[in-house]
Amino acid sequence: MIPLTHRQIEAVNGPLSAACVDRGIISFSSFIEWVEQLPYRRNSDRADYSLVVTEECGACSTKNALVKAVALENNWEDVQLFLCIYKMSDKTNPGLGDILSSYGLDEIPEAHTYLKINGEIRDVTGLPAGAESFEKTLFDEIAIEPNQIGNFKIAWHLEHLLAFANEKKFSLEKVVEIREACIAFLGKDKK
Repeated sequence: MIPLTHRQIEAVNGPLSAACVDRGIISFSSFIEWVEQLPYRRNSDRADYSLVVTEECGACSTKNALVKAVALENNWEDVQLFLCIYKMSDKTNPGLGDILSSYGLDEIPEAHTYLKINGEIRDVTGLPAGAESFEKTLFDEIAIEPNQIGNFKIAWHLEHLLAFANEKKFSLEKVVEIREACIAFLGKDKK
């Protein structure tokens, strides 16, 4: 197993790798750091992880899927992409307490995409850490491929949101509205 710091991105391995090398990013560890520091914001196409490179921003899905896609181009099989549902709250995502409490909630199920590198969780989303990590509230998890961050992720998440809506006696539309308010807050520049 080659340590992350010794892995080199080869431009000839694919278009995403070439885009990295064109930007002077040649090591896997510097690539991860570059992706992680990019602003948290949805891309113009939520399913197109390559847009992280050109739009220089991304959300959990596109950022982590891009890293997995570059790993695939470079044959690093120990980099895996996962999708989970966790309990998003003020503890996991600081600042959401007011939004959630205005609806009488402490938490809401959120789909999250992240990596496992050599079996250890690594999330390059770049959001501030909360008092409680998403891993501690994770209650459903599956391995996915980068091309599953669009319709597949949305449908899987909606299943969990519908179950939550039924449990809380909310409409699905209301739960989606609450969730979107939380995501909008997370995507705001906090300067």
